[in-house]
Parts: sequence; C-alpha cells; structure tokens
Amino acid sequence: QNNIILSKYNEKLTKGTYLNELLKRPKIEYQVLKELDKTTDNLNLSDDITATVSIKLKYDGYIKRQENQVLQSSKLEKVKIPQNIDYMKIKHISIETREKLAKVRPSNLAQANRIGGVKPADISVLMVLIESHKI
Repeated sequence: QNNIILSKYNEKLTKGTYLNELLKRPKIEYQVLKELDKTTDNLNLSDDITATVSIKLKYDGYIKRQENQVLQSSKLEKVKIPQNIDYMKIKHISIETREKLAKVRPSNLAQANRIGGVKPADISVLMVLIESHKI
C-alpha cells in the first residue's frame, strides 16, 4: 500500500524505511508522510514546524559537511608556515603549487588552502612536513 502512495511521487520502497529517511528524498514532503502514516497525520503540526523538520532532514548532510569544513579550516589556521620556507625545494608537492605558494607566501595552511589551484593533497603534505619539523 505504501508503494501505491509513493508511486504518485515517482518513489518506491524496496525495504523497510524510517519516515525521516523518506523525508530526506527530494520528491517527498511532510504531507506524503501524513498519507503514509496515521500517527504522523494525527500530530497536527503547524506548517512552520513541518517545514523546519523537512529542511533540517533534507540538508543535514550538507550542514554536517560544512561544519566539518569549518572545523578543518580552523585547524589549518593554527598551522603556521615558516616565513623562510623555500617552497621550490619541497619535492612532494606539485610544481604549480610550489610556484603559487612562493608567490603568495601564505602565513598559515588555511591561507594556503584558499589559493586557487592549490590541491588538498599538497596542503596535507605541507602539514605533515611542518608538523614533523622537516621544513
């Protein structure tokens, strides 16, 4: 019966699924949950509340990813790059990155990470070299 309701929204279930997981799907809105589940239908929640719940569930992955990026960025802010570093001698990062870093001369890894064309792998190498005091 659930798949009959879901077919109206070009969705279907192949296994048991929690309602919150269904609500994460792009085509599923809170109103659909009310059609599927009598308990949800009887809650009589305001449109503001259902919209808030829907948005939080649908964008939860994006929000967590953004929070992780902010956390990573704050870590990178704390890793200072020595002022006298000779980027051209670092063989473990790309030539393009070496040239860009030498030109900009960032003071920490967060600034280096924001330079266009500097690859995350190169930032990781720099972090390891700095933290191990090899540069």
